Amino acid sequence: MLPLLWMCILMSPLFEAGAFLRVDQYLCPVIFVISLLHVRRQPALSRGASIILLFSALSAIVACYGSLITGKWNLQFVIKWPVLYVFNMLSCFAIIWWSKIRRDELLHRSLRWLQIFMFLAGCLGLLQSLEHHRKLPSLIVTRGLSKVYPYYGELTDSAHMQASGMQLRSGGAGRITSVFDGHPILAGDYFAFGLILTLPLTRGVSGFVMAAVPTLAMFLTLSRGSILAWMVGILAYMGFLAMRPGASRRTVRVFAQVSGVAAALFVVTMFTPLGTMILWRIEGTMETFAGTGVDDGRTDKVWPVIFAALERSTLAEWFFGFAHRYDGPSDSQYFFTLINSGVAGILLLLLFHAQLLRMGLRYSRQLNVNESHAEEGIAFAAAIVTLLTLYTVHPALQNRRLLTSFITIAMMVPHVPNYLRTRISAGRNHDRQNRPPHDRPSARRRPHLPQRVRQPVTGRV
Repeated sequence: MLPLLWMCILMSPLFEAGAFLRVDQYLCPVIFVISLLHVRRQPALSRGASIILLFSALSAIVACYGSLITGKWNLQFVIKWPVLYVFNMLSCFAIIWWSKIRRDELLHRSLRWLQIFMFLAGCLGLLQSLEHHRKLPSLIVTRGLSKVYPYYGELTDSAHMQASGMQLRSGGAGRITSVFDGHPILAGDYFAFGLILTLPLTRGVSGFVMAAVPTLAMFLTLSRGSILAWMVGILAYMGFLAMRPGASRRTVRVFAQVSGVAAALFVVTMFTPLGTMILWRIEGTMETFAGTGVDDGRTDKVWPVIFAALERSTLAEWFFGFAHRYDGPSDSQYFFTLINSGVAGILLLLLFHAQLLRMGLRYSRQLNVNESHAEEGIAFAAAIVTLLTLYTVHPALQNRRLLTSFITIAMMVPHVPNYLRTRISAGRNHDRQNRPPHDRPSARRRPHLPQRVRQPVTGRV
């Protein structure tokens, strides 16, 4: 069941039913309902689930209050987003209830399967890029991905397939999309988040290869925001790791592994056709920053319109949203939240992620005796930092595959310390019950006084 869940999250095809939905988005609610009738199921509630439910409820309350203040009902945040968070929790409930894996191994196994399917997605992305460079004789991978994970964007179908030799149906300028719904930014965001989550598993040659392929795929998405967020996540991971007592050697090994991946990327960029697109993106970015290249649509077109709508807003709309004044793209999770729920929504979003980050660090401290489990908590905290960085330039939570993975891992993180505490408590109770009676402490026990020795009774004379 565990590999099936992660295969569905990362690789299930899209079906159009009014909106594009994945297979698991139909399947998991059915499994969840069936699980409700199954008496013997593993406990699934955790601190992570409580935080997600509380955030969903508070988001709906803030959106309702803002709608009452502004006089315009914003169903986007009143209904859609809270329901979306709860709906994505069904995947995690389904896997925990139906899994036969011990709760202290559930997170580790999940991260392992996540790493495996990210590796496969990265391989498909590399094949996609090689087809773009005409290094493979056919376009079977690109055509297949475009049919199973459709995304047309603003270009026509013919323009997607061929435009001056620089555009396939894999994104502009051959940017890979792999299995992430036809959009390179969705692919880049997921790789950035997933690579940080699976950092504790990058040990040895096999771990290096499993991390190097999706890392190269992330760079071939040419998503600058994703690459920047990945770098920030690496720094956060090494910083959190260095804060642990006696973790200096592991920090050095992580730095060496990251340096090895960077060196491999440099070789690929300089000496293989795959590096052509990366170099083209770097040069174009430098020209854009210098003011001589192509304009950046985010900073030149989208954000100025949002600022103009914000200037026309009242104080109440500042605090609770001005969605009725602006109905367009945001290109930022922070601006998306500001538009729909105002400053109050942004504060709530930051508080939500701060609680999850704290939960990951607390998890690592509780499991300090187990190095691998402790690092998984650190990786989750660093992945939260990665998300907070992504939110600056991408509406990352609109990536449905990323949102499902984020919620699933957040619900699984507290299960290891909860399981260990339960085992320790059960062990103590067992020892107390099996202790011999004379060893049991009792507040009512009186001191054992020595008995008076009676003299033998002699016969009368």
